Amino acid sequence: MSYYSYCEAHLGAITDIAFGKSNDQFASIEEEGNVSFYDIGEYKCLYTDKGPDKGRAVCIAEDDTIIAGYADGSIKCIDKGNTMWAIPKCHKGNTNTIYADSNYILTGGDDKMIRVWTRKTH
Repeated sequence: MSYYSYCEAHLGAITDIAFGKSNDQFASIEEEGNVSFYDIGEYKCLYTDKGPDKGRAVCIAEDDTIIAGYADGSIKCIDKGNTMWAIPKCHKGNTNTIYADSNYILTGGDDKMIRVWTRKTH
């Protein structure tokens, strides 16, 4: 059996990985806050984005934007390496999990709260 070994790596421990609608691309987030977006077909990282705090959760939405959650309770939306918008302190403590579709973003945090955000107004 042969396999391809990918050599580019994160600096810290990986805390979450997410696939989008295509199984050829995925995003990962690490403790240091870096979010990376990979293309498996090309065996390379397409971009990396630095977050505001330690990374906790990542999700790829239906429009291929990446929503990332951080230890300071914030979330931010990344599109092709550019920050589109951010919501600081949306949770008290970590933002631990994220779901996004074409209409809504749901986040869950240490504060035992589930927040529902509309995609149009955040």
